[in-house]
Amino acid sequence: MVLVGGHEQLEPFVSDEMNKDLKINMFKRIFTNCDDKIKTTLNVQYRMYPNIAYLPSLLFSDGQIGNTVETERERNQVKTLMQEE
Repeated sequence: MVLVGGHEQLEPFVSDEMNKDLKINMFKRIFTNCDDKIKTTLNVQYRMYPNIAYLPSLLFSDGQIGNTVETERERNQVKTLMQEE
């Protein structure tokens, strides 16, 4: 079984009447209880503009999330287009 998700994502909103166990997101629970040998971290993002991706990478992943070459290339193309105008 392969699970992909973020254990540092926002926790679900649970009202006081509901079970406290539901306040911990599923990935955090699994990640915390799994053996380190079977865990890995994905450290490349493909979707966000690099300047936008920088802040969440810094805040939540100690700056460990990088960008693909394609993402960097797109960023440079946008920069070039903006300079031409």
